[in-house]
Amino acid sequence: MTRLSWVLLCSAALFAATSAQADTVHDAAADFSTTVNTDSSMWSYRISTTPAHDGADVLLPAFGVFAGFTGPPAGTSGWRVAGVPAIGLNSTGADQFFIGFGPGAQFTWPAGALYMHPGAATLAVVSWRSPTAAWLTISARFADIDANRNFGDGVAWSVEKNSGANTLAAGSFANGGNSGAISLSNILVAAGDRIRFVVGNNGDYQGDSSSLVATITASPVPEPASWMLALAGACLLLRWRPAAASARPRHA
Repeated sequence: MTRLSWVLLCSAALFAATSAQADTVHDAAADFSTTVNTDSSMWSYRISTTPAHDGADVLLPAFGVFAGFTGPPAGTSGWRVAGVPAIGLNSTGADQFFIGFGPGAQFTWPAGALYMHPGAATLAVVSWRSPTAAWLTISARFADIDANRNFGDGVAWSVEKNSGANTLAAGSFANGGNSGAISLSNILVAAGDRIRFVVGNNGDYQGDSSSLVATITASPVPEPASWMLALAGACLLLRWRPAAASARPRHA
């Protein structure tokens, strides 16, 4: 085999190994979809079938206006059932206000914030589905955006891989509180695994309007073929070097 062939093979191996390691960043708010919510979607918006964290979620069935908010309806809408759970995004570019229940029930939905509200006996779930095997780094923060004193039991939250049987982080906070920064790394997932961002009530579900900030950085795990090609290229490169050295003319 010619020297050019060795070089091409080695270059292909290095390219395969390098391209397989390209990271991708996924942002729950920036990637929010107003039109697509399916089981095969990378991001989906879901409701648990029971209060248990068993991973038995179903898709929120409809996209529509969240009643009671100021601002353009197109920007204060989301995925929901008849009431709650509900998951949406304030895409109006400005803070919006809930005024639906009269004095003492108002709160602010911040501009650009992803909104989650659990049900009386069900969980609100933002789910990310991995398209490939990958190592993940996850950053998240949950916050209560409805600090109304009439509903003071706060919110329970969790970050899970597929179900509560593999909880990556969990906690609760009091009315008006937040989870603080959540940072998780070296999370290995297979293709089709889900990372679930879950909001549940901490007693009474009323007043549990919450925001979620979440990003996932995925570093794909190279397929065996890529590793084999990289290994073959390295072996060929090592083989070519001694041959090239022995072919050099010797000087007296």
